[in-house]
Amino acid sequence: MRKWFRVAIAVGVVTVGVIGVHTPASAGKGSAERMTNLHEVPSDLWKEMLSPISEADLACLAQIDKRFYAVVAGYRGELRRDAKGVVHVHTAGQFERALQSGSWVDQLGVHFPLNEEEQTKITNALKEQTLIYAELYNGATLPTVAHGQVSVYPGCSVTTVTDGRVNVRGGTVTTVAGGFANVCRGGTITTLSGGSACIRGSGMVTTVNGGSVFAVDGGMITTVSSGVARADMGGTITTVSGGTASLCGGSTIGEVTGGTVCCEKSSVGSVSGGEVYCRHQSSVGSITGGEVTCRDGSVGSITGGGLKCWDTSVDSVDGGTVKCMNNGVKLKNVLAGRITCNSPDNLTLESDVPFTAQGHLLHTAGMDPDSATLIIECWDAKRLLPICQLKS
Repeated sequence: MRKWFRVAIAVGVVTVGVIGVHTPASAGKGSAERMTNLHEVPSDLWKEMLSPISEADLACLAQIDKRFYAVVAGYRGELRRDAKGVVHVHTAGQFERALQSGSWVDQLGVHFPLNEEEQTKITNALKEQTLIYAELYNGATLPTVAHGQVSVYPGCSVTTVTDGRVNVRGGTVTTVAGGFANVCRGGTITTLSGGSACIRGSGMVTTVNGGSVFAVDGGMITTVSSGVARADMGGTITTVSGGTASLCGGSTIGEVTGGTVCCEKSSVGSVSGGEVYCRHQSSVGSITGGEVTCRDGSVGSITGGGLKCWDTSVDSVDGGTVKCMNNGVKLKNVLAGRITCNSPDNLTLESDVPFTAQGHLLHTAGMDPDSATLIIECWDAKRLLPICQLKS
């Protein structure tokens, strides 16, 4: 639907251009119709009318019928800059002319698959700065980008980026080891091992094992095993197993198994390893391992690992260690684990487990303190009994 909408716009631009230039204001309808005959339009006028139309719309225009195809093919046969200054080539002959010695072309859009020799010519031209920018369309690929700037569109790819800048606009880059990559429109980087990348608008990085990456506005990172990752304004990270990750602005991490995560006004699904720091209305779904520090947030459940918290609500405690640091902590459905608090006033606790008070400990009734499934440690354990509303 979008393609044919562009066709309609392109046809409208061409028709208005023909009538507006060749039809006097006083001319009748029949005269206007006669002057819209494609064969009567001078080539110079075609250049003026087609020059503001994008390559995507030109491709749509060429599909209308044979006459429009011939017009577009003739227009493309000459090397000319588009509105952004890019010269688009569709054949090997045009490519050779664009990159020949002394050429004025410094920005090139390639619309056909390149052979090894042609790939080398682009790579060398970018290195020598006779070419500062390249766009890849229709299956065009490059093995390496080490200089200049390259945009990669759907169906196209770059194997390795070691320097320079790559805009992945629907295409694919296998490895970014250096330089900068901007990923959007469904573009994909398989591995980021160095350099930096910004991911947005359904762009994706599969694995981060080095470098730094920023996911924003729908950008996605599948796995962070090392390096630095940040998600903001709805960016998502599936798994953090190493490295450092930070979240803010409503972003999410599905699972943390290692590494270090800082979370502000965002959420983490589960923590089974690593270190997680949450604050400002952040949430953690479950803790089965690792260490979590939470200020002004919430935790769904803890069955293992450790939780150190201020002003935090925990829906279920069935294992692990919980350290309550101020009087804003509320623990619900407490069944097992070890809980410590500095003062009896620091804790609101709900539990149906019967227990015994012994010195500074409350523990599961009928069990030795060393083997009790639930232990609450406080300097005034007896005063904690009515405050915590525990049943004994």
